[in-house]
Amino acid sequence: MPKAGSSGLSTRPLILNLPRGVVDTTHLDLGIHANSFLIAWFCELLVGQLGLLAILLTYMFSRTIAPPNPFILNFLFVSLICTFSQLILLYTGEWMSPNPTHGCAFQAIFKHGADAAFLMSVFLVVVETFVSTLKGPQDKKRSRLLQYFLLALPYINGGVTALISGVIVYKNPSSAIRDEHAFYCTINNNPFGTFLEAEAAGLLSLSACLLLYLLYTIWTHRTALKKLEMKSTFDFTLLVRVTIFVVWAIAGIGLSSAGVVFVSTFGRYFSSTFQCSIYIVISLIFGTQKDLRGVWGSWIPRGSRKSEKPYHESMQIFSLP
Repeated sequence: MPKAGSSGLSTRPLILNLPRGVVDTTHLDLGIHANSFLIAWFCELLVGQLGLLAILLTYMFSRTIAPPNPFILNFLFVSLICTFSQLILLYTGEWMSPNPTHGCAFQAIFKHGADAAFLMSVFLVVVETFVSTLKGPQDKKRSRLLQYFLLALPYINGGVTALISGVIVYKNPSSAIRDEHAFYCTINNNPFGTFLEAEAAGLLSLSACLLLYLLYTIWTHRTALKKLEMKSTFDFTLLVRVTIFVVWAIAGIGLSSAGVVFVSTFGRYFSSTFQCSIYIVISLIFGTQKDLRGVWGSWIPRGSRKSEKPYHESMQIFSLP
C-alpha cells in the first residue's frame, strides 16, 4: 500500500508536446532498466490476479469442495479487486509515463479505497480465526444482520477512504500524481497519508497480537488439545497459513507505508517487488489447501489419482461460520 503523503512526491506539468510513441522517463526514478522492472512488477500482479481468480471460481462452481468460509471468501475477493486497482496504468497504456493523463486520478482514488478494504478484510479474518478457535463456530451465535455488517465492513472502510480521496483530488487535481519510483499513481497529501499509515499500522498490529496470543494459547495447552482431538473441529494448518500471510503483509506495509525511506535504487526495487508479490503469496497460501488441490487435480487420469468424494461435514477445513 503506497504512502499517500510522501514528501518525496512532487507535481509536474503535463507533457503535451512529445512526439507520438516517445515517452519521457527522465522523472521515473527507476534507473535505465525502468521498462524491465515495470514489466516484471506487472507480471507479478497478473500472476497473482489469475491465481485469486482461479481460487474464487473453484469455490463458486465446484460441487466437491467444502463450502467456503465467508470471511476468507470476502478477503480473496477484495484481494482480487486490489490487483485491478494496481494495474490501471497498464490497462490505459501509460505505465511508462511519469505524468499519466488518463486514469491517474482514478487509480489514486480506487487504489487507496481498495487498500483500505484489504486491510479491514485481513483484520476480520484474523478476528474470526481468533474467536472461532477459542469459543467455537459462531454461525449459530451471531445474528444474520451482524454477520452481513461484518462482511460489509471492508467495503464500507474502502468506500469512505475512496470518498475522502475523491474529495482531495476534486479540490486539488494536481495532488493525484505518479509515484516516481513505483508503478502506480498516488495522492500527494501528507495528512491523508499519515491517516492511512496509522490505520494500516493499527489494524496489522492488532492482527499480529491476536495471532500471537492464539498461537501461545494453543502451544501452552497442546497436551490437553491433543487429548480433546482438536483436529476434529479445527484445522491448525489454516491458522499457520493465516499467520504466515499476516507476517508477510506486515513486512509489505512496513516497506511501503510505515515511513521507511529507501535511499538506494536497489531498496526501491525490492520494496515494489515485495508489494507486487503479496497476491502471489495469497494465492499460494490459500490455493494449496487440500480440498482445492483435489479439485484442481481432477484433470489427472483416474488411474493415477484417488477418486473424489462428495463434500460432507467431516471434511470441513475451518471452524468459522
